[in-house]
Amino acid sequence: MNPSGHIKQIVLEYREQLCGILGDELDSVVLYGSQARGEAIDSSDIDLLIVLRGPFDYASLIKKTSNLTAAVSLEHDVVISRVFVTRHDYQTSGCATPSMAD
Repeated sequence: MNPSGHIKQIVLEYREQLCGILGDELDSVVLYGSQARGEAIDSSDIDLLIVLRGPFDYASLIKKTSNLTAAVSLEHDVVISRVFVTRHDYQTSGCATPSMAD
């Protein structure tokens, strides 16, 4: 099952603004978890895997993206959870599963 149109819109908005913050560092944003599987309930969060092109400092990325994450979460009354990974790790660790959607 696919995520709802509303969730897709939130993810697209988040990705667009995230690109403005991270620029060329950003490779992709992947929706995973209950929203991606179509099993979400009203109180479900939006789980996002932020795929980066190269090595990064996790704490720095949390700081860089906290205001955006809070703003979009509050605007849409939903919790956005994010995890960062390099493209290499994403491609080689088996992260890409059927429960994930671009």
